[in-house]
Amino acid sequence: MAINKSLSHAAPDAVYLIRGAHKHSHSWCEVNASVPKELEWAIARGRYAGPLPISIKLIKRKKLLPFAWTTYFPVVTQAVLDLLTARQVSGWVAYPVALERSSGMEPRFALGITGRCERITFDREPKNLFPKIWCGKLALFARLLVDMTQWDGSDLFMAKDEKTLLQCSTQKVMQAFSDIKEPGITFEPVEEASLFVTSAQTNLQD
Repeated sequence: MAINKSLSHAAPDAVYLIRGAHKHSHSWCEVNASVPKELEWAIARGRYAGPLPISIKLIKRKKLLPFAWTTYFPVVTQAVLDLLTARQVSGWVAYPVALERSSGMEPRFALGITGRCERITFDREPKNLFPKIWCGKLALFARLLVDMTQWDGSDLFMAKDEKTLLQCSTQKVMQAFSDIKEPGITFEPVEEASLFVTSAQTNLQD
């Protein structure tokens, strides 16, 4: 992991990569097939300007947590929005959702991230990959790189280059959800975040 500390704002005490809960422990959603991927990305990045509410289908309802996830963005409850507002968390926008197969369920909202920094990506350079045991086998992983140049100070933020939908947060966001037993969102310190790239070869160099 690397954080570029040439900042527009003072560096936060900690930065976390946001991930969803384990896919087998909660519900997943999908956007109506008539919505192109470009609009889904616009929702995720807080730049959506299409019709509302956004039509979303619940495709798995094992456990509907406060955060339910589509491929690109979370679908959250009013309680989540209230918590973000009460804790003065910055860097987000909410879009009303029409959730199919949801008779009697509380309203949901698509959560877009409006905060920005310079770059968030995984370092896939072959020389920088590192080995780690994964599922009982040796595999190669890439470290997370967070370039905080031009960070706008938001608590929730993404890269401004629009090449990725990786989402990060400050410690304030992690602490806001620490008292909720199963929020459906996880926070991984960027120092520990990595991505599986490929199975390791037997001739790995130290």
